Amino acid sequence: MGEINSQTKVFIDFGATAGGSGGGALLLKRVKSVKVKDERGVEIVKAVGVKGGAGYRRKEGGGTITLEVYREDIPEIAWRAVRDDKKIFTWTMQDENDGPRENFYQCTVSTVDRSSDDEGSHMDEIELKFLSSEES
Repeated sequence: MGEINSQTKVFIDFGATAGGSGGGALLLKRVKSVKVKDERGVEIVKAVGVKGGAGYRRKEGGGTITLEVYREDIPEIAWRAVRDDKKIFTWTMQDENDGPRENFYQCTVSTVDRSSDDEGSHMDEIELKFLSSEES
């Protein structure tokens, strides 16, 4: 049995927009949570005269990454500016203890939403879209 990972490092790299390394990745330290939704999938193909499914079709595509980020006076990343400037970047996540590393390519900021509550929790929710990914 291996160790259970309790930490994942997240990096953003504005110099890497396709496979391979780029201009230098920034380790983000103010991200509360990350959720990745891979929108590729498999669908069942039906055909006349075939009982049940005739096969599978693997869909191409990327997905969505949703972040919860602590709002600060001087943020690590100016997410609204990245969205407004239509920047393209690579997003990387790696589990501790040399765990799996996944790169998400051709990322862009889709939306930036904010929330606040009566206990002083001020957060931004950022939705990123990516075109492809690979795990190493």
